[in-house]
Amino acid sequence: SFGRALRFNPEHPAALFHSGDVLARKRRFEDAVGAWDRVAQVDPSGPYAAPARSRARSARDLRHIFAAQPG
Repeated sequence: SFGRALRFNPEHPAALFHSGDVLARKRRFEDAVGAWDRVAQVDPSGPYAAPARSRARSARDLRHIFAAQPG
C-alpha cells in the first residue's frame, strides 16, 4: 500500500504521487498539491515529476473553483 511505502520511505515518489491522487479524490486539494509538489522536489526528473506538476496545477484550479462555490 502507498501508506506503508510512505511509512518506510516518506519521500517515495510513486507513493507520494498516488497518495496525491487519493487526497484529490477526497477533495483535499491542499494536501494533494503538497504531495505532488513533494514528488517534483524529491525526484525532479523522475517519471512521476511531470504528471505530478500537471496534477498540482489542476488541483490548485479545482481548489479555487470549489472555494468559490456557496455552501
